[in-house]
Formats: sequence, structure tokens, C-alpha cells
Amino acid sequence: LEWAKSVRFSRPYMQLQELCLADRLAATRAGGVPQLLADKTSRVTSVADSVVLPAVQEEFGDRLTVLPSLPSAVERVLTGQAVAVITDDVAVSRWLDANPAAGLRLQLLPRTDRHPGLAMAVNWKADDLQAWLNLCIEKCVLDGTLQSLAAKYLGDKRPRMNK
Repeated sequence: LEWAKSVRFSRPYMQLQELCLADRLAATRAGGVPQLLADKTSRVTSVADSVVLPAVQEEFGDRLTVLPSLPSAVERVLTGQAVAVITDDVAVSRWLDANPAAGLRLQLLPRTDRHPGLAMAVNWKADDLQAWLNLCIEKCVLDGTLQSLAAKYLGDKRPRMNK
């Protein structure tokens, strides 16, 4: 609430997808990842700086452990201390690039009902700055600049989802 009193946000310049990396064996035993996450006794993890953290905190409450990094969160799952890590697709794709064998132990499940957006924080009194940023974002979307930056810095790294 305190932050909401001092900042507002530009329009989102990038949409992310919330992803769940779940223990494959535990998910199979539970009848699938959704059933595993619905079990009120299962613990989940997320990453402190993740854009999806507020929604995950609201959904899982005291069943959630927030850790400083994705590798430490995944380690909790691999050691059986949690059943899943929930974070965004960019973080997961980068981690999977460095850990390709993880697919043997972890199952990737996209969250299709939430797509958090990245936006810029602006002083709540700076109406003109917020309007200018929104115009710049719109121009960059229309002229392809945002898509080119995403391709340059993220490449074709977003995980492909198998339904």
C-alpha cells in the first residue's frame, strides 16, 4: 500500500508467462501438476525478485517459501522440500539453458490464466512522464523496436509448451 501511494506504472512493455517447474514423480503420483499444487499440504517455492511473486504469495500463502534465486528454489524441489517452483518464463528458460537435463526430474507447466506484465515505475505525481513513457512504449511496439530488443536479448529462449 505504501508503494501504491508513491508510484504508478507505465503500460506494460512485455508480457511474461507464469510457469511451474514441478517434481515429475510427485506430480505423477498426485495425478498431475494441478492436483499436486491443489494439495493443501504441499509446499511450493518462488524467487524473491520474480514478477509473479505477488500473485503466487496470494495463492499459496503460508505454503510458499520465497528464496533469493531460481537455483536455490529448484534445489528445494530436487531435494523433496517443495513440490514446485513458480516463476516467469524468462527466468525458467535461462535456467533450463544451463541445466538441460533438469527435464528428466522436472515437469514444466504454463499458467494460462495469468500473464504478468513488466512496466516502469513512475512517481505518482509525474503525469506527464507517465504519459510520455506510455507513448514511447506504444511507438516501440508499433515500429518493432520492442520485438527486436526481445529477440536480441532473449532470443528464441522462451520455453515451448507441450499441452
